[in-house]
Amino acid sequence: LAAQVLLFRHDLLQFSPRKTAYGSIYFTMLATHHAHVILGLALDAAVLWFVLVRGLTKYWLVGVRALTIFWYVVAFLAVPVLLTQLSPSL
Repeated sequence: LAAQVLLFRHDLLQFSPRKTAYGSIYFTMLATHHAHVILGLALDAAVLWFVLVRGLTKYWLVGVRALTIFWYVVAFLAVPVLLTQLSPSL
């Protein structure tokens, strides 16, 4: 995640989201993806904390399963983000 933040900063210095449509799409998709990853990590920490404190009940098992689905969706949506990052190189 730290490497992605450094890459984001580096790319921001190289080209601006205000100058080209590619820059606008690139930074919008990348920032949204980073926000979802940070949200997912926070949710993982919260669910882990509650499971450690209260035990793994059926209620928290539903939360763990929901987080699993969340991570699958984030991984699936990472593909267009990665293709957007690689498209200038192709």
